[in-house]
Amino acid sequence: MSRIIHMKKNKNLLELTIEYPEQTNEIMLEIRSSRNRNISRFSDVSPNKPDKLTDTVRQQYESEIYFPVVDVGIKPLLTAKVLFSAENNYTESEFSFNGSLWPDFSRTGPMVEIPSYKLLEWENILFLKNKNIKLKDFYLCLRIPVPLYLTRRITAEISLLSTSWEGEVAAYYKAGQDYRYIGTACIKEESEQQKTKVYGTSDFAHERLNFAVKESIRYILNSKIESVNSPLNGGFYLFYDLDARTYRLPGWLWGWGPVIRALLEASDLPQITEIYSKNILIKTAYKAGLTSLIGIVHKPGDEIDGLSTARWDPNPSMPAGNRLRVNSAADSGYLCGFAWCDLYKKTGDKRFLDAALLFAKTTKRLMEKDPVPPQDYWPEEGEWSKHTLDESGFGVKAFDELYHLTGDESYRELGIRYMENHLRKFQRSDGLWERAYYRAVDYADKCIYMTRGLGWAMEGLLCTYNLSNDPRYLNLACDMASCLIKAQNPDGSWNYQFNKTPEQAGFDDKGTPLWSMLLYRLYKYTKDKSHLDAAQKALTWCMENQIEKGDPEAIGGIAGANPQSAVVYRPWFNISCLYSSAFFVLAILEEIKMNEKQMPM
Repeated sequence: MSRIIHMKKNKNLLELTIEYPEQTNEIMLEIRSSRNRNISRFSDVSPNKPDKLTDTVRQQYESEIYFPVVDVGIKPLLTAKVLFSAENNYTESEFSFNGSLWPDFSRTGPMVEIPSYKLLEWENILFLKNKNIKLKDFYLCLRIPVPLYLTRRITAEISLLSTSWEGEVAAYYKAGQDYRYIGTACIKEESEQQKTKVYGTSDFAHERLNFAVKESIRYILNSKIESVNSPLNGGFYLFYDLDARTYRLPGWLWGWGPVIRALLEASDLPQITEIYSKNILIKTAYKAGLTSLIGIVHKPGDEIDGLSTARWDPNPSMPAGNRLRVNSAADSGYLCGFAWCDLYKKTGDKRFLDAALLFAKTTKRLMEKDPVPPQDYWPEEGEWSKHTLDESGFGVKAFDELYHLTGDESYRELGIRYMENHLRKFQRSDGLWERAYYRAVDYADKCIYMTRGLGWAMEGLLCTYNLSNDPRYLNLACDMASCLIKAQNPDGSWNYQFNKTPEQAGFDDKGTPLWSMLLYRLYKYTKDKSHLDAAQKALTWCMENQIEKGDPEAIGGIAGANPQSAVVYRPWFNISCLYSSAFFVLAILEEIKMNEKQMPM
């Protein structure tokens, strides 16, 4: 009898029919995705990187991190096979797999098997202590128990995480202790499907704005974490890597804040809820909010009690290839202000209010010790970072929201004090902020003209004005906006560093939608047409650069390549960022609300 495997793809499903020549009690499938033909590494250098430029992300380490992709649904009998190659003895090195969750190490060898419970959907982290050991191959194995019956044919299904899946599946049947080959079937995508295309058009007609919001929300919803093995299930991947074709960084909790706000605000827009039900938008935001609460540190009496885990960064210098950061006042406050307060107002779930109040209590205590709280707490070392960045200005967001939520004057006073402490160390005469403050030596590094970083400072100024109604903070916000508007590119974008050319720094796909939203908010206070013009120019760039076709996971997003494409790794690769889409949505909603107010009754 001939050995045959038939396979076809039906959207997010592989359907297989397998015929085998003799009785067996098990069929084994080897699943190789095209996403793992060239597995990305931490040390990868993008072909987009301009010559002679220094990397923002340091790439020289004795260790190496590989990022194999799991793009099929995880089942209990699914495992991964990892094949290594080495010039010397394989056992001279150790590896960990998804060390932020399972920090145990194993010896390398010609082939090792990763159990199902250690696999995560999309990006996985394989950390090798010795970079001279190379990852040779990575593929998935699915064992299918087979009843002893006479037909010698089975059907099987494999769920896919993407409609663009391509690769091959090889089938084997078990004969005694050996596996014998049956056959291989392949799925190939049309090459045209993977070519990214952006819209290239924009106008502010109601239909076009609604369409841009719809596509952005599509991208946001596709970025949900739905990995059965991940404690962050229900949250979001922060990035989609168009070059490696995988979602990345599920562990950046603070970045979910503006996404939750965008979903909640969009849920009040009838033209959007005709496409995505109000219930789906609120439910997605609510579930992400609940997931974010698991990052809160509960250590009564400890100085970090009540702060939130910020993120896990891939980092080859750390023991398991991950750097854990606990937020100080800044990023915790951002998540609190953009998400927890809004979720409490929308759902009435007191867990969000309790988290916000605990954060405020902790921050007050931190500020009594350090008027400008440090940027991060590093659990591995058990110490605070020595610096605070200009980006920490956005921590005022929490106090602004808490004051307007509760009416408690103490939050108003705390927010103003937070900003004043930062202004004393960061404020420049030209309206910009210095980059980093080192409290031990009372010294601030000079401004690096980073569009996105200064946007976080601008967020703080706007929140402080909204909190205090003191025109001084509005004037400071106008001064900073003036510097950014002068540096805006003719097409409406900003460069990653706005004092450099696009060739040197790349376009800022994150900072441009952020500043569009900020300038819309500034315009509501000032009615200065220059603020509205700049906001609309930036929004135009976003609409023209929203992805229209190609990789279905990227559609609706806004991608860019610059020195911080994925912030802590993958410099100069083509990456789309989740909070870019969130700020894009929030900016569009400002435009829509402004248009509705101007419509005749």
